Amino acid sequence: MGDRHTNFFDGSICAFSPTEDDAWSEGGSLATLIDLYSVWAMRHLHNEVIGRWPGKHYALPHPYYRLAEVKPDELCTCGIPFARYGSCCRPNDLKHDVFKLKADFEARNGGRGIRDRAPPAPIVDFVGGRGELPKMREVHEPLREILSKR
Repeated sequence: MGDRHTNFFDGSICAFSPTEDDAWSEGGSLATLIDLYSVWAMRHLHNEVIGRWPGKHYALPHPYYRLAEVKPDELCTCGIPFARYGSCCRPNDLKHDVFKLKADFEARNGGRGIRDRAPPAPIVDFVGGRGELPKMREVHEPLREILSKR
């Protein structure tokens, strides 16, 4: 699987996005989790074979992210049904200086760039047999932020 369409910056898949209505959460139905993994894997396969992401994007609301990640013929991230990014929000995004956008994106994200996605160290340790399976809330950065505000 490629790094496209994974969450920032922990590298988790969209099935774990705590801000989406249909996201799986820890303790949820195993069937739902498997369904989400299956759809995500098929979308990655489609992206690899066809060359564009099928379906809706859940993109970061930043023009640099959109320019770097969303292809012109893919659905726009703004949520307008069936709008293609190339004829919807991309023309406005292109009006900006891409180097300034990149610097702003990285400044807002603690110096991290578009390609700075990696699985959390506890997950890598678990997969490598060097640690216990961590709880999702311990390794998922956006989920930690949401839970800390409660």
